Amino acid sequence: MSREKQLLLRQLEGQRRHVLAMLEGLTDEQLRRPVLPSGWHCLGLVKHLALSDEHYWFRCVVAGESEDYFPTEPNGDWQV
Repeated sequence: MSREKQLLLRQLEGQRRHVLAMLEGLTDEQLRRPVLPSGWHCLGLVKHLALSDEHYWFRCVVAGESEDYFPTEPNGDWQV
């Protein structure tokens, strides 16, 4: 594995740990409670990060794989 790839994977893992640490200890109710008028909640953010950042950028943009995973409903990538 190249040094550049190792550094990128380490950075990604650090970002994952950071997000999970912020959510640690929250109840299911707290994770699902909308915190903005748009209905945004913590679990929706995690799903958005997983779909948009990890899946889309790394698999579709970098690796050139299919984009078939995208939800078809409006704001579907923000729904858990």
